[in-house]
Amino acid sequence: MELYIIRHAIAVDRFDADVQSDAERWLTGEGIEKMKIAAQGLARIIEGFDCIYTSPYRRAKETAEIVADALPAPIEELGELQPGVVFNDIAKALKPQSDACVALVGHEPDLSELISESISAAMHAHVLMKKGAAARIDFTSHMAPGLGALVWLMQPKQLRALGQ
Repeated sequence: MELYIIRHAIAVDRFDADVQSDAERWLTGEGIEKMKIAAQGLARIIEGFDCIYTSPYRRAKETAEIVADALPAPIEELGELQPGVVFNDIAKALKPQSDACVALVGHEPDLSELISESISAAMHAHVLMKKGAAARIDFTSHMAPGLGALVWLMQPKQLRALGQ
């Protein structure tokens, strides 16, 4: 499995007066524009996805839609990607996709922990995922702690440089 992990783009502050709940926070204009360029950067180095799975939170879904505009793929909401991600729950949900190329769009610190557990079987590896960053992890057999190989991790500025 080729697993791409993408952090949502810049969203409105959780303390914004118009925000009723964390789940409804939307992308800012700056976040949308930066993510569009970053998604074009992704499209220069990735052939495509079989599926893009997204957290049910609005900012993640909006990010997934931007990525799908650049790399057309079906988008599916995956409840396991909402804040509080558990590695084994993600692995179980992705089991039918073991030979696929899939993207996960979600939140921090969960995505960094997912990367850490994928490559080291623990959550102590320090991984920095800025808003709009992406990483590729390959699993040669099944998705299990420590069996993933980190192929690359790009911060949003790097992706945007590729996309321009």
